[in-house]
Amino acid sequence: MVGRDLKYIMIWCIVIAFLVQLPHCHVVDLGWRRFQAEISRKQAEYTTAVTETELEDFIRLWPEFKSLNLQDNRNASYGIETTPHLNFKTRLWFLYHKWDAQRFFYIRQRVEEILRIIKLKFTARALIDQLSASKDELSQEMVELQKQRLDTNLFGAEEIALIQKHQNTLEQLLK
Repeated sequence: MVGRDLKYIMIWCIVIAFLVQLPHCHVVDLGWRRFQAEISRKQAEYTTAVTETELEDFIRLWPEFKSLNLQDNRNASYGIETTPHLNFKTRLWFLYHKWDAQRFFYIRQRVEEILRIIKLKFTARALIDQLSASKDELSQEMVELQKQRLDTNLFGAEEIALIQKHQNTLEQLLK
């Protein structure tokens, strides 16, 4: 008799524990959906170029992301349809900060590429200045080659100016 009563008490405890957790699960689910909706609204506004708001938010969040040792070595391209495989902790971090993981990594890659191009153009200008005084044929060919490098515009002037504005900070962050 005592064993049977204990069994019923245990079953009731499990049922009560389950019922107590239901509202909590619903609240978590509503929060998750609300964050996902906000991320979806942000995704609708994405452009190929990095915006100033995104860049400032990225600059603010990158050190935290890197310090948490989430999956900072992960690279995702904006063109990839599927989300890269991220662990639960990383997905929660992105959700909490209302960021799409693909966009976050896309901005990182784009910023690194623009920084590389800024350095190449700086080097090209320096070579042109140095070689312009020389009149030999090889030097003039080098000058023309460097001028072609300067004319290459893979990114918009506004986006390059935005990255240049934050160049020192970004170079420190992305070391």
